[in-house]
Amino acid sequence: MFVNLASLLTNLVPLLINFENKINEMYDSASMSYSATPKRTETFDYIIIGSGSAGAVVANRLSEYYNVLLLEAGGTPSYISEIPLFRNLLLETDMVFKYQTETQNKSIPVRRGKCLGGSSSLNSMMYVRGNSKDFDLWATLTNDSTWTAENIIKYFKHHEDYHGNYDAGNNYGMEGETYVGKQAYYPKLFKYFQEWTKEQNITTEDFNKLDLSRSSGNGNINLA
Repeated sequence: MFVNLASLLTNLVPLLINFENKINEMYDSASMSYSATPKRTETFDYIIIGSGSAGAVVANRLSEYYNVLLLEAGGTPSYISEIPLFRNLLLETDMVFKYQTETQNKSIPVRRGKCLGGSSSLNSMMYVRGNSKDFDLWATLTNDSTWTAENIIKYFKHHEDYHGNYDAGNNYGMEGETYVGKQAYYPKLFKYFQEWTKEQNITTEDFNKLDLSRSSGNGNINLA
């Protein structure tokens, strides 16, 4: 019975999401109080293409002082995106660009967000800053030290309202707009896994700390 229920959800949820998106489109086009389409006579100080994690934040910050147009190929993400368990059910809906890798030995799917929030709407609500080594590499490639992890962390802290699994210390901000919190529920299997990692002397660390010297280990996930 469980298998049949899972199969039903797998097929039904994408249909419901697509239906929901169509209803939202009809509402937006019919509403007199809100329009996602700018008037032809409007002018803008900045035009930002793509409302993913970066584009949405940049647009939000600039809009405090300037008139900003944010362009996005998709629409409002489904409420299903706020249920981490259903993340995989979003991957065949209108919320994603269905990219494939170039075929070598084989081709694999690469799904990217096509909605407000971009791919951050598809990652099970996990809050992930990125790898410090990537930021440092970009600084090296561009010969621009402002891209280093040491420098970039202040921008993360600026938008964080942190209430997560680890002490905030100097690593997190607590007065920003983005709520970062703990996962409300952990299955028993996860607890058993953590006990096993301790037995194996696998380090438990906050993988969002940009000063990590390690690239592997065990850690709790913060949600946003």
